[in-house]
Amino acid sequence: MMKRTIVAAALLAGAAITAQAAEIVLFERAGFDGRAVTLRGYMQDLATLGFDGHASSAAVRSGTWEVCTEPDFRGFCAVMQPGDYRRLDSRFNNRIASAREVEATAGVVAPIPAPLAAERGSIELFGQRGFRGRAITLDRDAGSLDAYDFNDRASSVVVREGRWELCTDAVFRGTCRVFEPGQYAELGALANNISSARMLHARPDERATVVVPAVPAPVVVAPQPAPPRIVLFDRDEFRGRSLTVTDDLGDLGRSNFNNDPASIVVESGTWEVCSDAFYRGRCQILPPGEYRRLDAAMYRSISSVRPAGVEYGGRERPAVAAVELFEGINFDGRRTGIERDMPSLDARNFNDRASSMIIHEGQWEVCRDAGYNGRCNVFGPGRYADLGRMNNEISSMRRLR
Repeated sequence: MMKRTIVAAALLAGAAITAQAAEIVLFERAGFDGRAVTLRGYMQDLATLGFDGHASSAAVRSGTWEVCTEPDFRGFCAVMQPGDYRRLDSRFNNRIASAREVEATAGVVAPIPAPLAAERGSIELFGQRGFRGRAITLDRDAGSLDAYDFNDRASSVVVREGRWELCTDAVFRGTCRVFEPGQYAELGALANNISSARMLHARPDERATVVVPAVPAPVVVAPQPAPPRIVLFDRDEFRGRSLTVTDDLGDLGRSNFNNDPASIVVESGTWEVCSDAFYRGRCQILPPGEYRRLDAAMYRSISSVRPAGVEYGGRERPAVAAVELFEGINFDGRRTGIERDMPSLDARNFNDRASSMIIHEGQWEVCRDAGYNGRCNVFGPGRYADLGRMNNEISSMRRLR
């Protein structure tokens, strides 16, 4: 049978970004559920992993991948670009038997040759700080440390060979950090919070150039947009320690990364980065791309990050709330964001607590009593570092226009 090839076009804003070797995750059930296996580069027969004919959904994290219904890249094949495939269609559902990285540009597709020798890695996880307690050694990816009865137990690590990414959630999700070879007697915020581990391979720009032959023009099929993902590095040019973030992180100090970022890769989504914790201070919006050295205003000055203005979790998230209330003067202390009329700030546990305020958009009426009663003042866009006679007396607020 003549092999047919379908190319899936990624719906990602901006240029495609790859911070590490090409990677695809296959899931046993639709919606990224069930058992999962992570592939990088080349897998000619998924039966060797006990996963042939089991995939019902897939997430292409980076690179371009060819998946086929028979071993050795035979049968019916599709080329998938970065994106989330929540449910594979009938041609591939529970039928994928082999997968490999390919190059696909302007209707040109070619496989990237398999490496001459597999990259090796070894990491030892310890149950207590200072390399004490029960230990396990990994020489391959572990999508869930439950399989080793070691979920959320590691408190120190020794990386003996290779670069390893350790993540707080299974299947390499949640907050992730990259560890170079060395000894790490304490893991900070990751201590007793590691659920998956994987070895990182050489970046695509470190491989030899591949000459790509021409093939017929592809058919285009669209995946769902990838979820937001940003990688922070503590040195220029994406070097040194790194921290991968997929959701709001209001205080980088909790991940031992406060004021550390020097370069950034925004893999997907648009992100807001701020100089102070909980999205205060100087803030910038970063679309997908590579930031090899942050500008002077943000260089080693970032304390919080969050997705901004992207489709996430089934809803449109604004870059910043229309109004931000702060418990202390000068935008200090606990903070809450307001997007809609609030007849009582008790609903936010913020009644009679606001002492400063930032209005990003609209005209707002701010009142002392619930239900927009009592003394009221109208505020327009601006920064109010001290609310004066309204300090600790605001109970309700509503947007006028």
